[in-house]
Amino acid sequence: MSESRSSRLSGIFALPNDSKNKTLIVALALSLVCSTLVSATAVLLRPLQIANASIDRQRNILAAADLLEEDTDIADAFSRIEARVVDLESGLFSDDIDAESFDQRRAARDPEMSTPVTGEHDV
Repeated sequence: MSESRSSRLSGIFALPNDSKNKTLIVALALSLVCSTLVSATAVLLRPLQIANASIDRQRNILAAADLLEEDTDIADAFSRIEARVVDLESGLFSDDIDAESFDQRRAARDPEMSTPVTGEHDV
């Protein structure tokens, strides 16, 4: 069986370079190899992308709180921040909602947790 496979490959390589069949086979083989490499790279780099997204989010929060300087250790500075929820009506901290698990987008879609804005108040 390996002889027939070997003979097929040598038959393909023996075709002239301007042959349509050889061009299609080489293009297909190159596409398969490249797509496999790109897919493997994406899968292998996914944990690094997630970690970098988390660090970027922390850096943005520190910058918004004016706690970010050039030599700031992001993880250390962020560990000193406590997440709290503020009741917008009273302006006081609320312990009714867990700040760590709060999903702002889900809350915005929940009619009980949001207030519609009229056209005259919408910017």
